[in-house]
Amino acid sequence: MTSPEGLAPYDDMRRWVVIHARPRCEKKLSDFCEARHIPVFLPMIKRRHRYGARIRVFDIPLFAGYVFVLADHAQLMTLRQNQRVANVLVVSDQETLLRQLNHIKCALVNQESLELFPQLGEGMKVSVRSGPLKGVEGFVHKIKSKTRIVLNVDFIQQAVSVEVDADWLVPV
Repeated sequence: MTSPEGLAPYDDMRRWVVIHARPRCEKKLSDFCEARHIPVFLPMIKRRHRYGARIRVFDIPLFAGYVFVLADHAQLMTLRQNQRVANVLVVSDQETLLRQLNHIKCALVNQESLELFPQLGEGMKVSVRSGPLKGVEGFVHKIKSKTRIVLNVDFIQQAVSVEVDADWLVPV
């Protein structure tokens, strides 16, 4: 339930919250929100698993245990009563969370080689100046001579890394 260019903005009535879901309940919780017309963002990635000679592809949550929801007070009360919700985390810095989630969404739409990465507290902060991720900010990280940038979601202390051409990066 998002607009094509980005996630729905917060306002005076609705705020983005982070729902900490019970184990393996993220998709069901997302479906619950969508059925009630509550804007939800559950970033998903594809994972391949081999069972002998067969290969299965699964969509799994990028951030296990977390669902991002734009809700008003009444919707929050409904969510708090849901058996799949472990905790509702209130976000004070709405602007930063929304910007970071939009960066994650942009990377998911435009990249195939996205992987979960531990939070990076150090490194050079950069902005992508060209290519499909133009305008996205992250931290530089190199793995086996390939340049990747790390996109943080500070509030849940999670991050993802995405491969980019080093020539596209400029320091911030």
